[in-house]
Amino acid sequence: MLNSFRQLDTILRGDATRLSSLQQGQIGIPIGGLTFVLLTLGIVYGICMGAFAVINGYTNEEVVAGAWMQMFASAVKLPLLFLLTLFITFPSLYVFNALVGSRLSIVSAL
Repeated sequence: MLNSFRQLDTILRGDATRLSSLQQGQIGIPIGGLTFVLLTLGIVYGICMGAFAVINGYTNEEVVAGAWMQMFASAVKLPLLFLLTLFITFPSLYVFNALVGSRLSIVSAL
């Protein structure tokens, strides 16, 4: 898993998308570990978003139970929202990459 975080760091620093890598038509980073890391970070972000309701300081037990459910729902919904956004926007991203002359395969673009 630590290796997957290093691969994410490589992408964010731009080392994986240098011109020499792009001319080969592929990016040498496996998608499985990266997907796991991105989903994990999405869950953590969802928990942080839902934590506002938990730490807001309500004293009513029914409201507190709902606050915990809000935190759980945010942790589930946020990664799903990211995946849905990827599913919707990826075809146009791939087409635009092809139009500008990118030689990346579908898997590499993903």
